[in-house]
Amino acid sequence: MQKFDCLAKDLPLLGPHFLEASAGTGKTFAIEHIVARLLLHGIDLEQILVVTFTRAATRELKLRIRANLARTQGNRIADALSLFDRCQIFTIHGFCQRMLKEYAFEAGLALGEKDGSLDAALRDFLELKLTRDIVCPEQLNRLGPIEEWVHKLKKVEAPPAKNFVERQEEYRRALAEWTGGFGGFQRDQYKKAEGDFEGQIANIENLAWQIRDKHSVFSLQKKVKTVEPPFMEWGRVHLLPLIESAKDPKEIFNAIVAAWKPIQERVLAEAGHFGPDELLTEMQKAIQLPQFKQKVQKKYRAVLIDEFQDTDPIQWDIFQTLFLQVEALYLIGDPKQSIYRFRKADLYTYLNAKSAVSGHYYLDTNYRSSKQLIHSLNGLFNRDWLHLPREKTYLPYTPVKAGLDLPEFEDGAVRIARLQEDDLCAYVAREILALHLPWNAFAVLVKDRYRAAEMQRALTAAGIPSIARSQELLTETLAFEVVVELFEALHNPRKAKAVFAGPLCIDSTLELRTLLDEKGLAAVCQKVFHTSEYNQILELIFEWEREEGFSFEGLKRFFNSLRNADPEEAVYSRQEVDPDAVQIMTMHVSKGLEFDVVFALGVSTRTPECDEEAEAEKLRQLYVAFTRAKRRLYIPLVYQGKEAKLGTHSPMELFCRHLSQDEFSQFATVEDVVSPVVFEPRTLTRDVATPPSYKIPPFQPSYMLSFTAMAQETKRAAPLPEAIDELPRGAETGVAIHKIFERVFTETTPLEQIVAEEFGGPWEKVVVNMVNKTLDLELPIGVRLRDVKDVRVEMEFLYQDGANYVKGFIDLLFRHEGKVYFVDWKTNWLEDYTPEKLDEAIRANQYDLQASIYAEALRREVHVGGAIYIFVRGPACLKI
Repeated sequence: MQKFDCLAKDLPLLGPHFLEASAGTGKTFAIEHIVARLLLHGIDLEQILVVTFTRAATRELKLRIRANLARTQGNRIADALSLFDRCQIFTIHGFCQRMLKEYAFEAGLALGEKDGSLDAALRDFLELKLTRDIVCPEQLNRLGPIEEWVHKLKKVEAPPAKNFVERQEEYRRALAEWTGGFGGFQRDQYKKAEGDFEGQIANIENLAWQIRDKHSVFSLQKKVKTVEPPFMEWGRVHLLPLIESAKDPKEIFNAIVAAWKPIQERVLAEAGHFGPDELLTEMQKAIQLPQFKQKVQKKYRAVLIDEFQDTDPIQWDIFQTLFLQVEALYLIGDPKQSIYRFRKADLYTYLNAKSAVSGHYYLDTNYRSSKQLIHSLNGLFNRDWLHLPREKTYLPYTPVKAGLDLPEFEDGAVRIARLQEDDLCAYVAREILALHLPWNAFAVLVKDRYRAAEMQRALTAAGIPSIARSQELLTETLAFEVVVELFEALHNPRKAKAVFAGPLCIDSTLELRTLLDEKGLAAVCQKVFHTSEYNQILELIFEWEREEGFSFEGLKRFFNSLRNADPEEAVYSRQEVDPDAVQIMTMHVSKGLEFDVVFALGVSTRTPECDEEAEAEKLRQLYVAFTRAKRRLYIPLVYQGKEAKLGTHSPMELFCRHLSQDEFSQFATVEDVVSPVVFEPRTLTRDVATPPSYKIPPFQPSYMLSFTAMAQETKRAAPLPEAIDELPRGAETGVAIHKIFERVFTETTPLEQIVAEEFGGPWEKVVVNMVNKTLDLELPIGVRLRDVKDVRVEMEFLYQDGANYVKGFIDLLFRHEGKVYFVDWKTNWLEDYTPEKLDEAIRANQYDLQASIYAEALRREVHVGGAIYIFVRGPACLKI
């Protein structure tokens, strides 16, 4: 094997690489610099695939790679940073799921349409599930014959919409604000009136009656003279818009779409969603199809597979079929750390892959441990001891060099203690107290969580603070159930009662659902969760969302996967306590971590009877445990009393078969510990009855933000009545106007045709006139929009702001006299368009914040001249 240096100028960057990275030799450092060099070589970020085997490792790689790119100069690096949310860093299952979803047609997956399940689900929805909670019969009648609109359900996206129950609630709240009287209403004045007037008001079911009967009192017709004018005047402003919205066929259809889409999503997801094992099997089938294989291969030019020693035969078949001939291939791992047989990791697959790939390299320098400790471990490990039963041979051990000058202990880096098992915990406590290091410099590695609890009790008795991996499953905590109930209520309002009675102090889910639809998951979590007990589950949800994207059905599957996880893969509740404490964890959990001083207690624990391969894995667990230490390693040699049965030996018993007493003494300090172990417990300096309150910072994940998400909610004034010759107000008008201006600056199509295609209706002439006036409007910089040159429209941007990313689109950019100006179209209706009113509108809607976001997005690239906000209904403009 050749030495690998990721920083060397003569590094063979392209081609196949089988890279062995012993513990502490800078594997992640190598990966992050390989990615940077591939980018500088001309390979785009989205053409580089990085695969690892746990979500935690995926998260760490993303952070490390992004941080390294931020320190590296170059235009291509800057471009990669600006688009880093598109990076292709996945777990193996995440990668397979992404490819099968992205190329579902080429993979031959039956996604609902093909097997008829989607049509069956739609029929069931229309016949049984389209209840009056969604739309009432009178609303449904306004849509016309079902055959005229039902075919659209499968094709359109789900816009924000209110169902009939939500409209009832909205109407009740509005009506409750009226404190005056209702006049001399008599029900016999209206031939179709049913029930007394106040009863109709109290029972919002009569909204359906209003829709059916245009002469109902709720239509607020002028000919109704018996109702007092104050109520009529108030009702036109506060009630009429709600009623008109409920009557609007487009709004009614949107409510149906919103109810149908989750069902469609579930059907498609169930047709294309697989469990972990099924996912790999489906991927293995799909790569046999030339069209699918070519799509995936064309997508990537470089592939890095981390923790390759944890690969199983199916995973390797996928990798070698797809990527053996890729421009740059890196298989990175350490066979000595293959300790996940229970997850189907197969060390022999690693060895077979090694023989199939040319270009064998290794990292030769340990950047974790002291020179003294490296020397001792090299001496202990440099022999045939990592048995491979199937091959009847041993894994080779290559001694590593020490790359750090760390403070060393005068009495040795490796200490072997021969002692009784009952004295283990007391011995650990004694040594911790004697070294006078910060508590978090120590780690105690145990076999399982039961030994962890025993160790923690002993340390507490000795006055030593400690953190042990919790014995409580995260899915069994109150915090987990609260989070699950909240999202169930957001998905289905009928389940909201559980949330109202819960600890979140929420009295309405309607506002939260709107917030979720408009601003996303992060905005809801920031608004609702204010204490640290929810941090762990929220971190997992955000990690899931980044990998798969948000959907209620997907979130439900994610929650179920947490509940049904195998014991070894289950997520345990994290203790939010003082970080200055001794760390207690299992040997498996310790993999990838490092501590100044490590007590490897788990290597002395005997296990239930197992086979030869499991015995061999015990020695690899010992290697992992021994290589976590930076300055000192404690190894227990426990007097077991009687000989172990075949297959029940502890890792240390197996290791001792390969070393003599003299060899132990040569590389370690051996101590015979007198029983019982005596030490002076440290007096607790804290009042046990009133523990200190730790100030835990609020949960701050990395969010993808936009102006809409960052702007604060503002109170909207009551809508004013529209004149017949004015454009209708609302989001749809704004979207249509934006599209018209986008096409005006990118096409040669006549304006009249663009307006007819994008807007249509009785306002075509009004819109054409408005656009022409806007184009002729003289801007504050002395030029008309019609005359500007060097124009770009709908420019997308993304940049990093602290821990978050900010993204968005700028309506229009143009260059004038050496400066770049950006324009934003506004369709706000204002009472008048004086500079004072324009400025007031900009401040009220926080457009100044928007301008600062856009300016920050551009400032590294161009000389920004300023922001110009054009209120097209004026038309009028203001530069800020």
